[in-house]
Amino acid sequence: MKKILSAFLIFQLSVLAFNSSAQVPYPVTKLPADAPQWEIEMFKPGVTPDAVADLYEQYYATHDFVKNFYTQYYKHWMMKHARDNDGALFNLPLDENKFSEQKYLQNTHQHNLEKASVWQCIGPIDFDHHAASTSYAPGAAHVYTAEQSFSDPNTLYAGTANAGVWKSIDKGENWTNLTKDMMLSQVRALEIDFTDPNIIYFSGGGKIYKSIDGGSSWNATGSVTFQSAFVDANDIMMSTINHNELWAATGTGLWYTNDGGTNWNQLMSGVWQELEVKPNDINIMYAIKQTGVKTEFYKSTDAGQTFTIRLGGYPVALSPNEQKRTEITVTPAAPNIVYAFCTGVANAGSGLYGIYVSHDAGENWNFQCCGTGPGGVPDTGTNKNLCGWDDKGGDDGGQYYYDLAMAASPFDSNEIHIGAVNHWVSYDAGVNWNCPAKWSHSDKPNYVHADIHDIHFYNNNWWISCDGGIFYSASLGDTFTKNNMELPELISGVSGWVNGMEMK
Repeated sequence: MKKILSAFLIFQLSVLAFNSSAQVPYPVTKLPADAPQWEIEMFKPGVTPDAVADLYEQYYATHDFVKNFYTQYYKHWMMKHARDNDGALFNLPLDENKFSEQKYLQNTHQHNLEKASVWQCIGPIDFDHHAASTSYAPGAAHVYTAEQSFSDPNTLYAGTANAGVWKSIDKGENWTNLTKDMMLSQVRALEIDFTDPNIIYFSGGGKIYKSIDGGSSWNATGSVTFQSAFVDANDIMMSTINHNELWAATGTGLWYTNDGGTNWNQLMSGVWQELEVKPNDINIMYAIKQTGVKTEFYKSTDAGQTFTIRLGGYPVALSPNEQKRTEITVTPAAPNIVYAFCTGVANAGSGLYGIYVSHDAGENWNFQCCGTGPGGVPDTGTNKNLCGWDDKGGDDGGQYYYDLAMAASPFDSNEIHIGAVNHWVSYDAGVNWNCPAKWSHSDKPNYVHADIHDIHFYNNNWWISCDGGIFYSASLGDTFTKNNMELPELISGVSGWVNGMEMK
């Protein structure tokens, strides 16, 4: 197997300096009976990456490649066990004293000067210019989120898996990297001030940053203690009436600021995944917390000052089942409705755990789909798995702890869009689902690339962020076009893990 290029590692060091280990998204207690040898070896303690890589290449030299959980985890596993040209393992994470941000930037600058005659910028466009002729799903950009400014619809900011924060001032036609001089890569959460598109917050490298000049400069928010606590946000939400009030759902608690990020206070501890506010009612907020093998639904009735758990039919996973990831969404078309897209492992099936709906602002929940629930063995009839690769819903698994997205139409409360590997749509409040275009059907007008991380609807402007970049619809999802958000990633697939699972 070809050794990983040293240039590859220069960028990876910046990623792994704060993201040192990739864990299995869910416990692997028993591999399939027909598991190839490379899968078996990968989960053995002390195995060398060379041995696994050789077995991997030998296997796919005689077998058709099929993307699944194990092939995806293989990429993360190899990232963790990066090698130099001589096959030596790098000892990561690096000593903080020997690898400071200042030293990294100095080394990167020197390296750029030395290699200026060899390297050239090729983005933000598709970095694999030959993919279209060799793949039925070309393009790769790994965009985690894209948000449009409320006060200036032409301004968007995007957070990526490997290339920081990007900005567009022409509604996604052209993009500029805003964080190329900062020692960070993945950005899963950002928020734009609704009064001023030049004020932005984003989470990256264990801090929450703020810019007041459109991203030309950034400052870490919070106290010195907060900045040193490695607060990595999965979601950032701003009050709809007070732009100085923000909440951050992180792997180290639920945090709140009322002074634009000068100070952050921890409202609750634990791992928090998602935040939403009830349309037209700032007093009502919702949040998702992950605890053990389950997620929990929390509600605030005092404008986000306190949150209390709500049960009322919300799923409660019990071991050996698990339900560790949930996306929720609301819609101004019916403010009392809350939808939940729950994923996990249950009843001999993995992927979709269930689609749930509340009609009374999260007090009581009903199971909508699929089958009799939760989980179960998938089939294309009554128990579709909405997280897998099959556009009919018949396969098990999928990337249900890697990427997940959900949004309800702002005009029709019965229309819901979700994303995992594929983009699925329901027109009857989540009971029945169809996949407009499979992840590999790139010739269709409603095609969206695989591995969907985020969906945002701004009236008639609908944006989907995925591993193929950013897809835009001005026709309420009937057709999608791919914007120029195909970033020049140096490492495909490096991303962050929180408490054993990878967030969007």
